[in-house]
Amino acid sequence: MKKMVRVLFGLGILIFLVLIIYSFNLAQNTKIKNSFTITQTTAKPHLTNISWLPNDNNCEHVAGWLGSRILINYISNPNDSAVYIFDPQHGKKELITKHGGYSGIFNGYTKINLFALSDQRILLHYNYIDNMLLQSELNDINGIRGDYTYSTIENTVPKDNWLRKLAVESAEDYDSKDKETKSKIEIYNLKSKKSEKIFQYKSKYRTVGKGKCTPVNSFQSIGYSNNSKFICWCMEVDPGTFTFSIYNVASKAIKEYKITEDEGRFNFISNLSVSNDGDTLWFTGGPVTNYLANNPKAGTNIFKLDLNTNKIVPELIAEDAITYKTSFDNRFIVYEKLINDKQILITLNCLNLDSMNEIIIDDNIMTNVSGCFDLSNFDNTVSYLKKDLAGAKVYVVKLDSPSNQPALIYSLQEVEAVNCIHIGQDNKKLLISFDLKENERLKHNTCVMDISW
Repeated sequence: MKKMVRVLFGLGILIFLVLIIYSFNLAQNTKIKNSFTITQTTAKPHLTNISWLPNDNNCEHVAGWLGSRILINYISNPNDSAVYIFDPQHGKKELITKHGGYSGIFNGYTKINLFALSDQRILLHYNYIDNMLLQSELNDINGIRGDYTYSTIENTVPKDNWLRKLAVESAEDYDSKDKETKSKIEIYNLKSKKSEKIFQYKSKYRTVGKGKCTPVNSFQSIGYSNNSKFICWCMEVDPGTFTFSIYNVASKAIKEYKITEDEGRFNFISNLSVSNDGDTLWFTGGPVTNYLANNPKAGTNIFKLDLNTNKIVPELIAEDAITYKTSFDNRFIVYEKLINDKQILITLNCLNLDSMNEIIIDDNIMTNVSGCFDLSNFDNTVSYLKKDLAGAKVYVVKLDSPSNQPALIYSLQEVEAVNCIHIGQDNKKLLISFDLKENERLKHNTCVMDISW
């Protein structure tokens, strides 16, 4: 009898333990299911507000966010090329620097290229533009490639454009041989209100192509790392020979790497950028035939330079690219790819730099303009403009999950040119600067979109 009681008691304890384990597993499964359900029903990003900045046709370039303010370059003539920081909340702007380059006889002017390194530092590139290169820029604005002649400028550039006036005035006296002028790169500190010059050079110009007046500047491109620890630039020292320089912002040391391209894969370089550790460079390049092509969207290729190898050789990693950007962690390259199959299409592609696998984010973005996308410096979020019958649609998407689908944020009017698209640091503000065509003239428009995730 006692033996039977002990058996029943032991069996009871066993059943009790089984029930506890079952209850625990049931609770865990319920928790997992509930967690999965919450993830799946998370709301998509959507627009909560849009505000429009005052239109200003003297605005040449909107560089992007500088904290909660906006970095802008205004220019109305060569004596008034100025960099401002604009506060959209209070409608005020602060002058950072101003530069003029024209007095009487026109020999060129200094163009200021600007980049937001951080909330407190601005990268300034004072690039001297002589009147031959000016001619090239004017024709690029109007979609002309190849035969750069002043008659083309007179026919296509509006008569009230000061650049046209100066270019035409100086046409008879120009000679591109042995023309040298000083240019420089500086870092401006908002706290100290002081600039630090990190590089100075003389711009040299040469022409390429038979019967063409296309100028090639010895200064090729400038860029920086996503963490703002490194700045890079490239000079062409001889035809086909390039010097890449990397400046360490903390130590102020400069490393130089000379590359000779003797295979004809590229004769000019653009869109230069450097990795967060300073060990890798990326750039776009193409042959002179692309540079002189009638198609204003002649594609280039994306090359990589691994600076840790004994022999540094440019590695081709993507073809037919218009422009690209690296993700904040250097894991991805997102680029606009030119598809020239019966009709010109531009796809937005993402290349995984670890696996080298590639996906198409969208297969039909804007075809008449480039630079229609941005990557967040907070995470792997992409925003871009997609072609639409009535204009352009604004989308955002995260790259971390292949299952993520682009979310429509807003629809813009017909876009003629995109000056800037920049995601704010917290991914909750999107800045877009673009041009609309009104009465045969381009009109600047800049908007700030508030996004809820």
